[in-house]
Amino acid sequence: MGIVEFLEARIAEDEAVAKAALHHPRTYNKATQDFDQTGTDNGSWHTSSFCDPSDQRMVEGVGITIYNEGGHTAEQADHIARHDPARILREVAAKRAVVVEHKLVPAKNVWGESTGGFGCELCDSTPDLDLGGIEIERSDGCKTLRTLAVIFSDHPDFDEEWRP
Repeated sequence: MGIVEFLEARIAEDEAVAKAALHHPRTYNKATQDFDQTGTDNGSWHTSSFCDPSDQRMVEGVGITIYNEGGHTAEQADHIARHDPARILREVAAKRAVVVEHKLVPAKNVWGESTGGFGCELCDSTPDLDLGGIEIERSDGCKTLRTLAVIFSDHPDFDEEWRP
């Protein structure tokens, strides 16, 4: 597995987890004695308090409440709220854009001939010399992709050689 495939897989996993955390709110309908779906969740969460306004350990969003029953600190609640599904989905889109922008392309020499290697056109080109992309010694991605991959360094498929 190359670095691009690794990143695409990890980004897809983050997306799936964020989408699974979205809640489709329902309200109880007394007439039917059942729950009706009332809309969709935008995935935004925030901290609040239950009784004591100074205690911001409760996390709330559409269809979700994590109560402040002593299981987490106010700082942990803030962390949970800051990394809500809406933010993760924005990060997924941004990371995908970076991966697309920095995919490896066939490297060419000064005469435009293929060198048989690969390089990142964006990071490793020298526009003023019009080399059309300089081959990088590493075949595992430019520094940008390797830096992005470090986010997932705790994953078993992470290759230590990808570290910048």
